[in-house]
Amino acid sequence: MKKGIPTNAKIVSIAQTDLKVGKAGNLPKRIYAIDLMIKRNGEAGRVASFRRAFNSSEKIPTEGDEMIILIDPRNTKNVMLSPNQ
Repeated sequence: MKKGIPTNAKIVSIAQTDLKVGKAGNLPKRIYAIDLMIKRNGEAGRVASFRRAFNSSEKIPTEGDEMIILIDPRNTKNVMLSPNQ
């Protein structure tokens, strides 16, 4: 998505999965399942689910924290986590 609209979304659930990614010998990144509540002006809230890998040095967000997502202006059902997350 080249020109997504940045929007804050609240974490309603986050859980570590059994999956890890990374090369042997390096600390693997753990994969977390994240459900975000997306609310925009004039719209009912909806939940979007994502998977994201976190390094062992990164702070893992918790329920209630906000993350930035990008919403496709052509189809508002298409969302992605901001690359800066």
